[in-house]
Formats: sequence, structure tokens, C-alpha cells
Amino acid sequence: EPALVRIAPDGSDAERLGLGAGAALRLVGLLAAGFALMWAANLLWLVFAKAAAGQGLDLPTDSQMLVDLILRHVGPAWPLALLAAYVTVGAPLVEEIGFRGMIYPAFRDVLPRGWAVALTGILFAVIHGNLAALFPLAALGAWLCLVRDRHGLWPCVLLHAGVNAWTFLWLLRAPDV
Repeated sequence: EPALVRIAPDGSDAERLGLGAGAALRLVGLLAAGFALMWAANLLWLVFAKAAAGQGLDLPTDSQMLVDLILRHVGPAWPLALLAAYVTVGAPLVEEIGFRGMIYPAFRDVLPRGWAVALTGILFAVIHGNLAALFPLAALGAWLCLVRDRHGLWPCVLLHAGVNAWTFLWLLRAPDV
């Protein structure tokens, strides 16, 4: 029977998935660390963009298509609810299984760990199709590889979902910030 379906009565499955005792507190701390890292990466990007502008280079500032959908939504709430489910459940699950579950381990098997982490983070950022968010997304993608190594795949899914949920709510409540 598949490991994701089997539930051990002694709770060992939760521990094996990185969701054992103390997991909630650990996830909150990891989420705070992830936001701090993304904030710092965003500041680096802003410094880089300002320096580029000082040299006469205009870097793209376009947002992701999903961000635009959220910001421009007018009408019934159900499309936003579907989008919220996609952003907070579907995307984190698929992306983490793909990136931290398959791509990163494959890179780690053939490259030094640092290169595998960096390359996975960069690929993670690139697939989001937003140059303006490249640094923060690459930092998040690389950080999730480190979380994967230490805590397993499922905490990565939960952390990714938390970051996406926070971003989604932030866009709804404070779109001009």
C-alpha cells in the first residue's frame, strides 16, 4: 500500500513526514525565516534595480498574471475562492513535488549540494515568469531545498502554501503597498 495512504496508529507517519511533535511551532519559525529571506532578497533586487536605473537600464516591473487577476477582480467572490484554492493548495503541492521532490534530488545526485540548491531555486523563480520577483522567488526556492533536506517534503508544501496564502491575502487587503 502506498506510503502516503498508510497511517500508522503510533503517529510514526506524522514524524516521518516532518509533521511530528513540535511541528507547528517549527513551521511558524520556518515561515518567519522564509519571509525574512524573501524580504532581504527583495531589498537586494530593489538595490540592483536602482543601480541599473542609474546606468540607464530599465528593468521589467511587470507582475505575474495571477497577481493581476487578483488585483483587477471585480464581481462575485467564487472566482477568487477558486483562485485561492489553486494558489494555496494546488500550486504548492504540484510545485513542491516537482521541484523539491524530483528536480532537486536529481540535481543533488549529480552536482554539489550548493549548486543543486542554487539551480533549483533559479529554475523555481524562472517558471513563475516574473523577472521583477526573480531574486525573492529564487531565494524562496533555494531555502525550500534546505528545508527539504532537514525536515522533509511535506513541511515544504505547507511553507509554500503559507507564503502563497499570505501573499494572496496581502494582495486583497493592501494592494497598493
